[in-house]
Amino acid sequence: MGTVRNHIQDLAKDRKSFQSHAPLKPNLHPQWHSLKFEEIIKLDGSTAFLNIDSQNSLLSEKGSGSAEGIWKRARARGGSLENTLRLVEACRKRGIPCFWFRYERFRRDSAKFPATVLDTVQWAYWRSAYEDERSVGWDMGFVDEVKGQVRDEDIEMVYPGHGSIFASTNLQKHFNAKGIRTLLITGYHTDWCVEMAARDAREFGYIPIVIGDACGTASEEAHESALERINAGFAPVLSTESIINFLVHAGKRRP
Repeated sequence: MGTVRNHIQDLAKDRKSFQSHAPLKPNLHPQWHSLKFEEIIKLDGSTAFLNIDSQNSLLSEKGSGSAEGIWKRARARGGSLENTLRLVEACRKRGIPCFWFRYERFRRDSAKFPATVLDTVQWAYWRSAYEDERSVGWDMGFVDEVKGQVRDEDIEMVYPGHGSIFASTNLQKHFNAKGIRTLLITGYHTDWCVEMAARDAREFGYIPIVIGDACGTASEEAHESALERINAGFAPVLSTESIINFLVHAGKRRP
């Protein structure tokens, strides 16, 4: 934990103290203005932190998806990786459960991941980029900074690589068993798995909140466009600073 905390401190050096509702594109949509977030983001076990696909494939310079450039923006000062680590630390302090997701692009087990001819040719094409099974395993693994944050009590899940963390997983069983309703969503890609998570969460009756500056995708334009869609149709988009502020004040209100 010390190494991760030092990483956060190094990345956040010379930053100002936390602010409430720090500027973030897009601005919170007017439809959400009447929401009382302090009553939604609770410390009674009904709120969970979700992180999607903080994997070597996307966040490492040597990952199979490095050409997209997500890793560069994520690792910049004040980028999504720093914000993710700060959010996890804040959630830990408030006892909020953490869920970690990784995508599996290679559906070798047809019993677990029903395949079609489209899957067969697409996965074969993707697989051609790897030299051996060891490189496949590394690519799927969490980046070291995130790996250092995952604890035994956390929930880790692997889901099919077409986007929905609700597909082919028992995620809802965990949520329902624990009484979780509010989901603090972070991760990659904003315009793919993150957006699908927000959409599906609404369909299944949960309360998704997307932390916009703790997400990322292949371009800033695509990232902002996805946040606009999410904010306008499916879930409030808030900043890391805002969420940490809510958690701090929620802790002070807690009996």
